[in-house]
Amino acid sequence: AGAPADLLAAADASTPAALVAAGLAEGVPVVFASNELALVVPAANPAGVTDPYDIERPGLRIVAAAPEVPISAYVDRLIANLQAYRGAQAELPRIYAENIVSREPNVRAVLARIELGEGDAAFVYATDAAGARDVAVIPLPPGTNVRVEHAAVRLAASADPVAADALLAWLAGPEAAAILAARGFRPPR
Repeated sequence: AGAPADLLAAADASTPAALVAAGLAEGVPVVFASNELALVVPAANPAGVTDPYDIERPGLRIVAAAPEVPISAYVDRLIANLQAYRGAQAELPRIYAENIVSREPNVRAVLARIELGEGDAAFVYATDAAGARDVAVIPLPPGTNVRVEHAAVRLAASADPVAADALLAWLAGPEAAAILAARGFRPPR
């Protein structure tokens, strides 16, 4: 919205790369942490979701992020992995999409809707699920989860490129890694 900024940190690597390609950021995007997804339900679990394949139950109220939010691409990959894990379940992506009752502007809003019981299930980042109080996490089958990459890049319009580069270097360093690890983030590849 035109607010001045020096650095962009995103929940994916493609957004910073796109900014570099468009000339809006400089340098190479730095992946500084990784994460996974979690399937969450309200703590009371009124819909009785016990398995990730319950997302294909007709009428289940799924809350999702808007398509342009980075988690949406990760969820698409996870749905494809769940489909492949079970074999030829061609209906899983379609039914999942039909069950979406709300598209939110960010993952925190998705999680809030589940915490308030305004949806039956949602995919969020594992770090967000770990910090939530009023949700339960439904385990995913082995090998189906996806690796989420968090990347940052200095913006071309930075008022202080030296400070922005220093922050970017710190973010990719051991001190930031320790802080992120304490909050559930994993190291980059």
